Amino acid sequence: MFKFSNKLQSPLNKPWSIHSSSSLIKFIHTTTNPESNNNNTTQIVNSITNSLKNNSNWDTLTSKFNSTQLNTTIIKQVLLSLKQPNYAKQALRFFHWSANCKGFQHGACTYALTIHILIRASLLTDAKALLESVLKKTHVNNSPKFLVVDCLIDSFKVTDSNPLVFNLLVQYYAKLRFFNVGFDVCCYLEDHHGFCLSLITYNSLIHVVQKSDLYDLVWKIYERLIIRRVYPNEVTIRTMIGALCKGGKLREVMDLIDVIHGKRCSASVIVNTNLVLRIVEEGRVEEGMALLKRMLQKNMILDTIAYSLIVYSKVKLNDLDSAWTVYEEMLKRGFNANSFVHTSFIGAFCGKGKIDEAIRLMQEMEDMNLKAYDETFDFLIIGCANAGRVEESLNYCRKMMTCQIIPSCLAFNEMVGKLTEFDNLKLADAMLTDLLNMGFVPEETTYSRLIAGYSNAGKCEEAIKLYHEMEYRSLNPGSLVFSSLIKGLCQCGKLAEAQKYLKIMKDRALEPYEDVHEAFVTTG
Repeated sequence: MFKFSNKLQSPLNKPWSIHSSSSLIKFIHTTTNPESNNNNTTQIVNSITNSLKNNSNWDTLTSKFNSTQLNTTIIKQVLLSLKQPNYAKQALRFFHWSANCKGFQHGACTYALTIHILIRASLLTDAKALLESVLKKTHVNNSPKFLVVDCLIDSFKVTDSNPLVFNLLVQYYAKLRFFNVGFDVCCYLEDHHGFCLSLITYNSLIHVVQKSDLYDLVWKIYERLIIRRVYPNEVTIRTMIGALCKGGKLREVMDLIDVIHGKRCSASVIVNTNLVLRIVEEGRVEEGMALLKRMLQKNMILDTIAYSLIVYSKVKLNDLDSAWTVYEEMLKRGFNANSFVHTSFIGAFCGKGKIDEAIRLMQEMEDMNLKAYDETFDFLIIGCANAGRVEESLNYCRKMMTCQIIPSCLAFNEMVGKLTEFDNLKLADAMLTDLLNMGFVPEETTYSRLIAGYSNAGKCEEAIKLYHEMEYRSLNPGSLVFSSLIKGLCQCGKLAEAQKYLKIMKDRALEPYEDVHEAFVTTG
């Protein structure tokens, strides 16, 4: 145990008289006085700043301040003392000297101060180098995504900086391929802090994102650009056309514009039409219409296309009366009816089970020499099938094929699923053969429904033929096809055949559905 004596030991093992304790207490209070610390910090800052203003080099600084301990407060105050453009190079020298010669680990805040000072002095090359460095550093350290931008915002006013810094920030996120963070920072700056980024910045982000095949993100950025009224230029449109090509959508959009307008349009109209369609088809109908209105004000889209898209949007909102009013206004203003608008109404009427209205519009299209396209026929095939009007569904499918148009898998499958008469099944089977020769790519559901239809009609031989046709065409039957075939054979009382196909199914490591076992039990 330690024993107290009437002597205190100094750090140098020299005895202190207990009577001099007041001196010790005075010493302690003096060394921990905040005012004294502040004075000391100010002296260090002033001394370093004066040396830098006198153009001291690294060696001089190191020799003069070898024993000086640097901290974040000192670093910030020195940098702020050098924030005027004529001292920007000295600020950069101090930034690098403190890191390289004094081992100071710069954080995002001291990076931000230095970057602001350099940009204000138009030393862009140096500022860009520091931006790239801090973004890489924070990325590796998995720092919060808004750390750098928040530090730049916090020190923006105190350095009398320029908004260019935020454009460069987003551009360097793009350059380093930190796309999602870059876009989030872009939205954060504009929505929460009122900064407006330039078209050059948006183009940089769009260009790099498009090159990286991030299809959805590139359209989000383009949409953002229009919303912020930073309107595209030729470079933007060229990049977005490239995005349409990569996404396999260019031909589709051009064909749609041909249907609406009757002739080719400028690249910007193609891009803007696709943007509105995307937004509406995502279910953001009101947003799409608001964007469309803005495009019309800036002549970024043609009136006839705008009217057609408004009708389409109203139909999507299930507001058919309003959609029809817009359509009538479109006609009164001298714009021609088009297949796209009619198809929108036909789809809506088929969805509501109003088949007669849909058929009337189809007849109206024919009377006006408007050309029906794949979606027009698909709506009618599905609508008629679901309404139990299978003969008409088959007729529209036949008519579609006569026009050298291939139905969607969904439309053909829906039609086949509603067929019960053997003659109709044979007709659909023959149609499938012709469609395959036209390039139709069937799903497993397509064969499964035809097999089930034949089985229900008691024509198991035809069902087996379809199975072998799949094998011949190298379309490997899956669990759905096997299940339909086995259940059909059970219904026809052909249990031995059913067992044969069950064995094949299991040999191929395909798991039978529960109703397959039930079919054997029921029949047995």
